[in-house]
Amino acid sequence: MFKRLSISLLLMGLAAFGLGAAAFAWFSTSETGNVSITSGSADIAIDVDIDCTGTVDDTIDGSTFNFTWEDIVPGDSTRDCFEVHNNGDGDLDLFVKHSGVGGALADHLQFTYDDDANPGNGDFCGPNVPGAAGFTTANGNRGCAIGTVLEGESTTFEARVLFPYTNSDQNNLENRVLNMTSTVTGYTTP
Repeated sequence: MFKRLSISLLLMGLAAFGLGAAAFAWFSTSETGNVSITSGSADIAIDVDIDCTGTVDDTIDGSTFNFTWEDIVPGDSTRDCFEVHNNGDGDLDLFVKHSGVGGALADHLQFTYDDDANPGNGDFCGPNVPGAAGFTTANGNRGCAIGTVLEGESTTFEARVLFPYTNSDQNNLENRVLNMTSTVTGYTTP
């Protein structure tokens, strides 16, 4: 009898709990939205002003431009200006990297890069120029730093090349060549 009473009380308790739980309903509502995240891109175009005359001679945008400097002698120098346009997303730190450097003049020419934010403060950059940053090894193998260009903005830098006169016999450098490929790359700033 005690067993039946216990079971009956248990069943009545469960029934009361079930009725009580049914009496307390929670209201809820929800909305769902699809999320799409797209990364941006880096995109530069370069206007070339040979000899910094103020005239755009060519635009490099996904193409290659060939520079030729001929009949140089010790004491000669040249300069070219480049306006880099940041057509992509985000600010970019600009570097120039030279590859395929070859020829007898490689160890004898001095290169500097000077951005318009710091005129006159160009850093030496070259393969074996004493005190110079390496063409390919500087800045974590990014090459020579040439400045920063903000998103949607442009910046100008000047590349100078000098064939220094060393007061020594440079006859062994007659009719010699320097060949290389120069690449300007913009890296997003951290």
